[in-house]
Amino acid sequence: MTLIGRFATWLPFGTKFDLDEVAEKANAELASIEQEDKEQRIAAARELMKLTPVFQLWGRPGMIEGGERSRARVIR
Repeated sequence: MTLIGRFATWLPFGTKFDLDEVAEKANAELASIEQEDKEQRIAAARELMKLTPVFQLWGRPGMIEGGERSRARVIR
C-alpha cells in the first residue's frame, strides 16, 4: 500500500493513484506555501534560540491548569 493510501483515509478503498500526478500536485502545493513556511521556521528558530539549551532540546514544561492563580497556590 502506498503512503497516500495509508493516510488519505477519506479515499474509497482500492483507489488507484497516478503517482506522478500525485507528486506533481504535492510539489505544487509545497511550492505555494514555501515562502510562508520559511518565514515561520525562521521566526520559530529565533524564538527557540532565546530559551536555555535544555528547553531548546526538550521543550518547556506545560502550563499548570488554572493559569497564574493556580500556579501561585502550588508554589506557596
